[in-house]
Amino acid sequence: MGLDIIKISEYVAPEVFRAAVEEANRLDLPVTCHTLDVFWAAESGVAGVEQHWAPGMTSICDPKKKWQAHEDRMSGKFDTAELAYYYQVENFDRIIEVMVAKKIAWCPTIATWFRPLSPSAGNFKARELSILNNPKAKYIPPSVKAFTLWLHDHYEQYSPERLGRIREGYGKIEKFMRRFVRAGGILKAGSDPNHGMPAVCFHEEMKMMVEAGLSPMQAIQAGTINVAKAYRKDRDFGTIEEGKVADLVVIDRDPLKDIWATQKVDTVILRDRCYRPGS
Repeated sequence: MGLDIIKISEYVAPEVFRAAVEEANRLDLPVTCHTLDVFWAAESGVAGVEQHWAPGMTSICDPKKKWQAHEDRMSGKFDTAELAYYYQVENFDRIIEVMVAKKIAWCPTIATWFRPLSPSAGNFKARELSILNNPKAKYIPPSVKAFTLWLHDHYEQYSPERLGRIREGYGKIEKFMRRFVRAGGILKAGSDPNHGMPAVCFHEEMKMMVEAGLSPMQAIQAGTINVAKAYRKDRDFGTIEEGKVADLVVIDRDPLKDIWATQKVDTVILRDRCYRPGS
């Protein structure tokens, strides 16, 4: 079928999950997953875990408290953004140790859930609107606009108390990211367009990674070589080297000074052809 990677949700039965991972690995297909237990996923042989709640929920050691938090989230008693408030920071290091040892890549998708908390939230929304309201962008379906703008509107409805819990929880995710990268973990950026704009969320996430304390180069690596490693495609993609696929994005600013400069695209080189914005 030409697949590059298999993704499994947290609702797949354990015996089916293990069988799927075993078969995928036999075919040299990496597996990433949603999970409430990173330790179990690592033992099963996955290459990556997705979303902030993978390590976050794993940090809640009491099974009853973990499952209650999961059920409350899924039943709508509180939003996914509030889930991070319950993560237990004191258990982060043990999770990181296993993820680094097993080379488990992690995509936190922070922009999808938390970009209204960013100091750059105004710039993010302006960029999103510049695309959504572009009269030439007729290919964008109404659902994309609804999903993109929903999160900004939703945050405006939070009470100060709920917003405080969300901020505290997001601070825990930022702390996990810093420790994970410092320990040598494979952090990757991703847009996960559940409540954001595909592709743009990717750039917003890199910006938020820098705001969380990562260097611009670490954020760039999260969006390039680390993704290639997670997909087992780093022999051909992820860095500019002789012998690798020469699909490139050329920008006219220095992203090491301002990571948001990745939006200043000058030229795209794709399949041996050059494209210029507006041409």
